[in-house]
Amino acid sequence: MTKKKYNIMNLCLFQIGWFSCVLLPLPVATIITLVLISFHLYSVDDTKKEIYVVVFVGCFGFSVDLIFSKFGFISYNDTTRVPFFLLYLWLLFAMTLRYSSKIFIQSRLICIITGLLAPFSYIGAQKLNKVEYINPYIQSIIVHGFIWSIILLIIRELFMKYELMSNA
Repeated sequence: MTKKKYNIMNLCLFQIGWFSCVLLPLPVATIITLVLISFHLYSVDDTKKEIYVVVFVGCFGFSVDLIFSKFGFISYNDTTRVPFFLLYLWLLFAMTLRYSSKIFIQSRLICIITGLLAPFSYIGAQKLNKVEYINPYIQSIIVHGFIWSIILLIIRELFMKYELMSNA
């Protein structure tokens, strides 16, 4: 498969995963996420490096979002104590960073812009009753955007330092 075709497929896999995690029951979302990530790892050239990226970025982003919720900016409308759907979303997002979403970390300016726009994904999930920004609504969204910008800048610097940018 060509790199361009894989990048398109990678983006489609992420979208399938996003909607699965937001709309479907957790057990179904778990299975779909595992299948999508397994397929992704099977499809890439450097599986070991990709596992490190997916696990690190997934856990890092998930941890930061949990801290963000502990400070009362956002709540996750999940029946479990830990919002596993959010961990799955971060793992799925991580599998795109070296492929279909690599443009988001290619420069510092794009990291900042992408980070500031990232809350729109959460607003979409809020419309589907999966998350809720806490009042003051606008302030929570702005702070979340800045946090996302910082996350992407950190990821970018790590990718550059450890030569994790893909040629895909």
